[in-house]
Amino acid sequence: MLEKPMTPDLPETDDDLLIRMRSGDERAFVALYRRRQAAIYRFALHMSGSATVAEDVTRKYFSP
Repeated sequence: MLEKPMTPDLPETDDDLLIRMRSGDERAFVALYRRRQAAIYRFALHMSGSATVAEDVTRKYFSP
């Protein structure tokens, strides 16, 4: 019996996810969005000065 060599499952980089997104992969978009949601919220809060606006911009459409 042949066994597959054990290789660790490395998390995809943002670049990997962007490449998949360009191909129309919605799961890649969701993964990247979840990974960067907090940073997007902070940016929106900084730019707008409003927590309400920042929450609207980063609404958790994909929350579990």
